[in-house]
Amino acid sequence: MIIRKANDGDSEALIALTSVTPMKGTISLRIDRKPDFFALLKERGEFIVWVATDTSGNVVGSFSAALQNFVLANEISQAYYVGDLKVHPSFTKTTIAYRLVKSMYTYLKQSGADLLLCTAAAANEAVFPFFEGRAGIPSFLLTCTFNIYQLLPKHFLRNKAVIWNSDNPALLSFYNTYLKRYHIHPTIICLDHCINIFIKEEGHIKAALSLYDPGSLKQNVIVDYTLYLSALLQLLRSVRLFLPLPPLPKKGEALRLLYIRYYGFEAGAETFFLKLINTARSYAFNHDFHFLTIAVDDKDEVLKKFIKPMSRFNFQSHQFITSLKGNNELLHTIRDHLNYEDYSLV
Repeated sequence: MIIRKANDGDSEALIALTSVTPMKGTISLRIDRKPDFFALLKERGEFIVWVATDTSGNVVGSFSAALQNFVLANEISQAYYVGDLKVHPSFTKTTIAYRLVKSMYTYLKQSGADLLLCTAAAANEAVFPFFEGRAGIPSFLLTCTFNIYQLLPKHFLRNKAVIWNSDNPALLSFYNTYLKRYHIHPTIICLDHCINIFIKEEGHIKAALSLYDPGSLKQNVIVDYTLYLSALLQLLRSVRLFLPLPPLPKKGEALRLLYIRYYGFEAGAETFFLKLINTARSYAFNHDFHFLTIAVDDKDEVLKKFIKPMSRFNFQSHQFITSLKGNNELLHTIRDHLNYEDYSLV
């Protein structure tokens, strides 16, 4: 078994590896990365991927890290987002995962890295032992749990107050002001790849959403779902004969997810925010998306109050962070405050 850095020629083999390592949960998913495994990592930032190959040269394991810029306590900082820890089912009882993590840790330590961030679906218990301090890496701290709300697309009458795709400089400033309520969040430097909608009043943006379809970077293919969810989907399919409903997902089919990548609203502008949510649901309906997706920190009672009643499908994802330089006080501060994550790139 050889542990080495990945190269461009490994893309196809890494895509094949992801196809045989689904994530289990209420909805079990296989995350495909066609046509280029590395495209999603490039969107995150400067990256490194380690792979494990067997005696025939086949890629049977992977682990990645991407250096991302974050705003931490209103200051620009950096953290490595680590992910893609995958081992081929034929090698799950080997030390491959340990060796991949050890190689990544050694590399990042030598690079002077400090903060490592990772997210894991609440049902993905197989990866949790690696957050407990194996391979010499300091243990990760559970800093927050995100509710990943899946809103069904729905047709609403077009709201004439909504402005589409204009005034990006003002929108960037608006988001940067709103995101100060979060202790840590990704930096926003460009909105050109998003569908931007907002509402103005007296010349000022009051609420805004930026929508993003990452389908060219990753595809969430349904492997299985619970009996409860199966019954609910069957009921919705029956209702769909009489009412206008969006397309409903099937096993073996890639989910079309439209993400609310960025959002914000001024105090007192909650009604405008809800109007934009409905506008986004209508856009998703008209463009055949299965769900409109938004990630909300479970501690964020303000957002939960608005979003939770709209969602009939959701799951939870845990955020873990560690400090290679032993800055435990910082980790606990992050845990105790609101967090924001761009789940379109997770």
